[in-house]
Amino acid sequence: MKKTIAIIVLLLAVIGTFIFSYQYRNNKISEQISDTSSTSAQATDNTATVTDSKQQSSNGKRQLITEDKENDYQLYYDGKNVDIIHGEYTITCTTWGYSIDSETPEIFCKDYDGDGEKELMIKLVNGKLETVYNKDASPYTYSLYMLKPTTKSNGEKTFAMYIASADTWKTPFEKAINCELTQLKSCSKFLQFAMNDKSETIKYNEKTGITSNKYVGYASALFDVNKKYYTLSRWNRGVGIYDIDKNGDIYLDIQVLANYEETTDTQYIGDIHCEMDVENGKFDIKPNSIVFKAYENYKVTDPRDLAKSKWNCVIDNKSTNTNFKSS
Repeated sequence: MKKTIAIIVLLLAVIGTFIFSYQYRNNKISEQISDTSSTSAQATDNTATVTDSKQQSSNGKRQLITEDKENDYQLYYDGKNVDIIHGEYTITCTTWGYSIDSETPEIFCKDYDGDGEKELMIKLVNGKLETVYNKDASPYTYSLYMLKPTTKSNGEKTFAMYIASADTWKTPFEKAINCELTQLKSCSKFLQFAMNDKSETIKYNEKTGITSNKYVGYASALFDVNKKYYTLSRWNRGVGIYDIDKNGDIYLDIQVLANYEETTDTQYIGDIHCEMDVENGKFDIKPNSIVFKAYENYKVTDPRDLAKSKWNCVIDNKSTNTNFKSS
């Protein structure tokens, strides 16, 4: 009996030593990874908290969720935290769980700010759309994160992070662009969306009511069962959704929504489509890149082409909104 007890005690001691050794080895590995990095956040976004990985690291079972092998970037997820690794640079994002669980982030490497060095761009789910107007599009809104490896004068390695939240686009757009949505009264099928510089007045032809503005697009209004077109009462902007193409170029689509006097239905008529770039650490709309793209279901023939062929339609245009301010 005493011999049996002695054997059990010896086994427990061996197991205890093994567990301590295993935990110590893993902790040392974690410390080695964590000690290589600190972070410098250049913007604030409630969807992400980036911590100095000397203070916090992911100790759960990490899984590689996406990587760029050519540029040596990896994203690991442990069910709670996300570790971003680039050689000796490592940061931990502690509030990306919802985003990662919703959709795997897309990553791109390219020289976004024109300094001759590649940065990492991450497209991450920000939230879910309350109303999905385009069934073929993503049901999510996104934020963009640009990570730039930097080394301080004292040799400390760190990441500068630049963030475009779901609403970052609003300020530069509203300061720069004047928009109007009108309906051609005598030809109420046509909704006319015109844009110009903030300081410029959008002008209309007195005979046709068609704008002479060069930034313009058209869509079809909604109609009733008798194919009588509804009367436009107001327009509104919906959300802005970022996207990145296969070349890593950034785009923004801002929903354009129309409401009518005869129905409570909201019509998604299309998007204001813009290209975006990064200058001096800020996301901005690229000049001369803004166009209106009608939703496929509401595309119409350009009435300016019809007007050239003696389309006699005298119209008193009804502007429901200006300066891209929604009520």
